[in-house]
Amino acid sequence: MCEALGVEPGECVYLDDLGINCKPAAMLGMHAIKVTSGEQALADLSAALEMALP
Repeated sequence: MCEALGVEPGECVYLDDLGINCKPAAMLGMHAIKVTSGEQALADLSAALEMALP
């Protein structure tokens, strides 16, 4: 997908509720976030993007 979009893995944030799926994404260089709740996902994504989210 990164190739199709013309982006590098390091420019991507990957969110999933299964850690087994986050590990390969992280190994590719993506910022992987294991989602356990909506609030946690937004907080972690906000931190990864270094910007406030609603």
